[in-house]
Amino acid sequence: MLHVVNGDATLALLKQSPVTGTFLVWKDMLMEGPLSSNGGPIDLKARAAFLHAKYGADPKKYRSAMRALFAALDKAARGKGEVVLWFEEDFFCQIHLVYLLAHLPAGLRRKGRVSVICPDKPLGARLPAAFPKLFANRLPLQPALTALAARVWKAYAADSTAGWEAFLAWAKSGDGFAAWPALRQGLRSHLGRLPTVHGGPNAMEIALLRPLASGPLDFSHYSKRVWSEPMVKPLGLGDMQIARYALDLSESPEPLIGFAGTRPRAGQAPNPEDWKLHLTDAGRVRLAEAESAPVDEAVSRNGRNGHATPAKAPRGAKRKTAAKAAGKPKKAKPARKAVRR
Repeated sequence: MLHVVNGDATLALLKQSPVTGTFLVWKDMLMEGPLSSNGGPIDLKARAAFLHAKYGADPKKYRSAMRALFAALDKAARGKGEVVLWFEEDFFCQIHLVYLLAHLPAGLRRKGRVSVICPDKPLGARLPAAFPKLFANRLPLQPALTALAARVWKAYAADSTAGWEAFLAWAKSGDGFAAWPALRQGLRSHLGRLPTVHGGPNAMEIALLRPLASGPLDFSHYSKRVWSEPMVKPLGLGDMQIARYALDLSESPEPLIGFAGTRPRAGQAPNPEDWKLHLTDAGRVRLAEAESAPVDEAVSRNGRNGHATPAKAPRGAKRKTAAKAAGKPKKAKPARKAVRR
């Protein structure tokens, strides 16, 4: 049995649990960087260069890990074993699950070959003892979820204004998301990270500036306040992403965030431990303008850009996760003995 997991934290916990099999970690960050505009497979060379430049990722290790993962999926497709996909209900994970489902090898598209575990509560926040129950309640992949993932990936990877305008309209309407309603929330939050048609601040920029309105903050407190912003929560951003975004705003032609601390060199990951951040005068003006203006959901003419705010679920409505949408749960199997790794 092959398990594809969303990160190293989940991997460490799974290896401490009674769940057995071969474990591989997804090592990319598809909510940022270059994609294939025709919706095809990602270009590992281009992705490696981007991740190295922005986050200091080792290009060789990245390419090696991703090639090993794709080779393992191809091998599994030629066999008869099950593939279990462990991800979470935030956009950081959702878009990776979308990509995997949209590019499943033909042999894994058959009934019973793939199952999904995609809970609301982060996998990395659980104890190892919780994983056998999650595994026992995994849900078989259904054609409707695969079809939705293929459509979403094609729209997400489109590099055209018309494509993003259509994508924004689709995400706002909610039509066709019955197989995975929670994905719509993640998509709309993602669109809020992208430039607006009129050049005003987008929802992500506002979320990065607003925590500093009351005064300077060290990065630890700053990142927590950013993460609590309503449009940020559905994204599932990590500290390194927030650090990179704040750094970009401090290095723009007219800096919006003032920065004190150690700046990363080219090809080096941000290390924000000693950072102290504050709003510049330009940042205060930008924030004041943003908070006094109506929400702009127009798509920029610069291609692959747009702006949106997160959709609010009707009062009393329950979220339907990817895992719940995947199908009926399999019957629980007796837990196997733990295998030391």
